[in-house]
Amino acid sequence: MGKTVIFLLIFIGMHIQGTAVADTLAGEDTAGASGSSIPALAAPGATAGGTAPERKKPMSGINVGEPQFISEAGLFYVSPATQLVIKVVGGASGIARTEYRIDNGEWKAYEPFRVTAEGSHQIDYRSIDNAGNEESPRSFSIVVDGTPPQTTASIDRREVVPGRPGLVGKKSTIMLETKEDGSGTALVEYRVDQGAWQPYTSFTAPANGVHTVSYRSIDNVGNKEAEKTITITSEKIPVKTSALVGGPQYKGKDLVISDKTPVTLVVESMSGVISTEFSIDNGPWRSYAPFTVPGEGRHQIAFKSTDEAGGKEAPHILDLVVDTTPPETSLLASGQKVEWGESLAVAHKVEFQLTADDKMSAVKTTEYRINGGAWAPAVPFSFEAEGKYEIEFRSSDMVGNLEPAGSFTAVIDRTPPVSEIVVGIPQNRLDGLVHVDSMTLFQPKAIDGLSGVDMVEYSVDGREDTRDTVPFTIITPGRYRIDYQAVDKAGNKEPLKTMLVSVENAQGRGESRGDGAAAESAGIRRREFKFAAKAAAVPPQLPAAAPFSDMAGAERRAKSDTAIIDGPMGSIMPESAYSDGYQAPPVNQRLYLDTTRKDKIGLWEYITLGIVNISLILGIMLL
Repeated sequence: MGKTVIFLLIFIGMHIQGTAVADTLAGEDTAGASGSSIPALAAPGATAGGTAPERKKPMSGINVGEPQFISEAGLFYVSPATQLVIKVVGGASGIARTEYRIDNGEWKAYEPFRVTAEGSHQIDYRSIDNAGNEESPRSFSIVVDGTPPQTTASIDRREVVPGRPGLVGKKSTIMLETKEDGSGTALVEYRVDQGAWQPYTSFTAPANGVHTVSYRSIDNVGNKEAEKTITITSEKIPVKTSALVGGPQYKGKDLVISDKTPVTLVVESMSGVISTEFSIDNGPWRSYAPFTVPGEGRHQIAFKSTDEAGGKEAPHILDLVVDTTPPETSLLASGQKVEWGESLAVAHKVEFQLTADDKMSAVKTTEYRINGGAWAPAVPFSFEAEGKYEIEFRSSDMVGNLEPAGSFTAVIDRTPPVSEIVVGIPQNRLDGLVHVDSMTLFQPKAIDGLSGVDMVEYSVDGREDTRDTVPFTIITPGRYRIDYQAVDKAGNKEPLKTMLVSVENAQGRGESRGDGAAAESAGIRRREFKFAAKAAAVPPQLPAAAPFSDMAGAERRAKSDTAIIDGPMGSIMPESAYSDGYQAPPVNQRLYLDTTRKDKIGLWEYITLGIVNISLILGIMLL
């Protein structure tokens, strides 16, 4: 019968009699219902006195599903599971659409809905027929209750907390009280020793022995409280203290916690507790308050309580391990471990893998990111495209220790560097030669856009290779060939380049340091190349310069504090890539055999011309 009444209230109207409903439906649609009332619905055209004229506008009403409850104050309670349905009658040519909104929000196209947020809400709704007749918005108020009641138990008006024993006598009364701030309590029930549930009325404790009493409450819209259980006994139970270890914690071979993990002591006593104390690592006993355990390593916690009846328990012992050290993450590049902060430059695909280890608890997460992107769980990854990749990685353990991020730089570089030899002054370019004197500095230089320059290597007239960027001079007059190239840190080697130079007008330099030896002048460190006069003479064809031999990376790297000497580029022969069977590039013999000079005559040529002239004069005189 109760459900029938509710249906009639909803479907016919909460406060409107039958004839009034008919008059409302038959007349023009006005402001509509408001407050908590639900608009009436009736068959189209029906009135108390006969046939009503055809309505021009539709009329909507809300059908509230279960669970629902109307309080004495007229509040309409529902649960978050209650479904709300809008029904429509009337309309000139059928209903085009029905829409609703909650708490003055956006209008939404209607479909059965629920309101889940706790508290009071206003629902506005309206319908429009196919002729465009629009119903004025109607309103309906509900209160959503999704919180179950809370029940407490007491023995002879002394509250008993679940998990702690309660002492009862032969005539002790057990009472249950509920607190419900929403729709109100519909039912309180209990059971003894896991028996059948029964509605609550105050009851007397069972006979001697230890028993359990379970209880719960349900409110008027079906929210059910989780079952609670207390232990009652007529026998005296000694005081008992237990330790509750919070989080973070990890239970493996040992109980591992962090130095921020709280430790709580819980006491069970029938007569009440006078004191609870604890001690860490055989230290002094201290009055209990929730505490943490400082200092990494193994620790022993002792604790005990005394009740009001004078009962004292023996100390309990809790062993645990404090872990404050984060895991260590290792990065493997193609199976080889690399060090944090270092870099790797290669010309081929490289694969990476992350591993982590924790000495005390266990690794919980390992993650990485590339070039400052989002952190992602660690999986094997690789790089193949040219570019520079900044890898960051870190791990955390089961007790919340987070490792500072490590980093490693990987460079995939398949482009060789570009080198040059900058020729200082004095210099002059003529006939494919760079003309200099013994004071002219040659500065090897190179650039590389990715991995960086590893070394510049060069050879003067095929002499032993030199692998650095220290400026050099050639102090012996003559014509020379300089072969040079650069190598980057990924091992890319540029094609060999060649420069032809002529050293003239050698100036006095004192005692030489020898061929290729380092010297210093005017604060500039340099190398000096000295050749025997005979070797300085240009042969009919320059010697072929062999490709530079490979050297270990550590041996190849040249360190120099030399200042760079800027100047115009020397003449460079066209580049060519040499294979293992190296052949010298073709040499213009005219550069070495033609005695015609277009700029000035050298010292030896002056002497030669002088001797020729004297010989001619003497020959003429003898004739």
